[in-house]
Amino acid sequence: IGIKNWRILLASIFVTVAATVVFTMRQPRIYESLSSFVIRPHSSLIVQDEFVSTLDTLSRRVEINNTFAEVTNSTLIKDRAAEQLELTKDQRQGLSVAGRVLVGTNILELTVKGHDPEITQAFAEAISRETVNYVSSLYDVFELGQLDGASLPRRPISPKITTNIALGLILGIGLGLMLIFLYEYVREPSGPGRNFDIIDPDTGVYNRAYLEMRLRQEVSRAQRNNGTLSLALIGLKQRGAANDGGDIGREAMPSVAIIFDPLLRDEDLLARYDESTFALLLPDLSGEEAQAAVETMRLRLGSAPVAPDHFERISGLRGAAGVAELSRSDHDEMNLLLRAQDALRDAERGTYGRVILRSPAADEPVHQPAADMQAQPVNGGPAIGVATQSDEQPAAIQPVQKPPLTRAALKLAQQHGIDPDTVNGSGKDGRVLKSDIKALINSDPELGFST
Repeated sequence: IGIKNWRILLASIFVTVAATVVFTMRQPRIYESLSSFVIRPHSSLIVQDEFVSTLDTLSRRVEINNTFAEVTNSTLIKDRAAEQLELTKDQRQGLSVAGRVLVGTNILELTVKGHDPEITQAFAEAISRETVNYVSSLYDVFELGQLDGASLPRRPISPKITTNIALGLILGIGLGLMLIFLYEYVREPSGPGRNFDIIDPDTGVYNRAYLEMRLRQEVSRAQRNNGTLSLALIGLKQRGAANDGGDIGREAMPSVAIIFDPLLRDEDLLARYDESTFALLLPDLSGEEAQAAVETMRLRLGSAPVAPDHFERISGLRGAAGVAELSRSDHDEMNLLLRAQDALRDAERGTYGRVILRSPAADEPVHQPAADMQAQPVNGGPAIGVATQSDEQPAAIQPVQKPPLTRAALKLAQQHGIDPDTVNGSGKDGRVLKSDIKALINSDPELGFST
């Protein structure tokens, strides 16, 4: 149970128990006084005619016992007892009388309940006397003999504070669990989204989990159909921040997503990759086309017409992007994603605000500067910028041949954010093995190692 759920449960228990205590303390106290009698044949008649008495006892015991019990409950007896004690109307309020014969015996038990313990005892004694006097004139054969006199009650029989608090505690736990269930039910989306939430709550675009799933699907489709696929990672930071950091703030990310959305095709997928990075999946676009489209999105940050509140959030934002195109040598989506991460790191080095394409043919990084951009339509979509190389621009970066590496080494390197280009391979033809990545991780405590 989370902290918030614990709070709901404790609050429910506290409220329920407190309400139970208040309710219990406001209830009137009820006291009980008991007395008992034995129903027996009249002593004088047993000596004179024991046979007749025995017959009456056997044939009429149930009838006689029930009659005596009803006498104790009668209004006549209660009125006589109240007159004898000179009780007022308020004093009689709440007094109740009940008589019953214990099963299988000739014992009559008299129970009197009331709000005042002394009045309750006195009323029970008066009821006992009036009952004995009255039944003596009913039958010549039977009589009532008192066994126990009315007791003075020391403690109320109701309300039962301990029992009520325990019940309140149980009710509070049950109510708290029900509220937690309702809270979780309302908070979580219904349907399949409860098991797999695909929307990032901060930006309204897709989240990273959904991106990775779609990336696997699109890579499989492109490889099966011999098609093209590009992936771009767009990093954002505030103007003037260092190249290696700068939190742009959670409130700026939704505004950026709103600016990017009109530039996307229906088949494109924009997702939140991390705190300050968007990922853009571009099916059926080559690396050059994807590079130009991303450059247009980057330039739009400073020129798009937005609402004043959005402008305040994105003011001073800059973007750099890395683009990777799927190649035939890519075994799965992990290699494509790793090359896009490499390209983004290259774009963030030096002068910030570049879009770097990691060429699939020879893994050649191509620098696309922000200057000299002309808007041209691509694939019938929105106008995107296409760069032209000028004499003042730096020469293209020379192709860098990446060492071969195993699939296991690639996954482990991505897990720990390691650039495979920096790892010396110990396998055949310089191939980077998983053991080489592990050795690098073990040699650097900051990287750590997890299997």
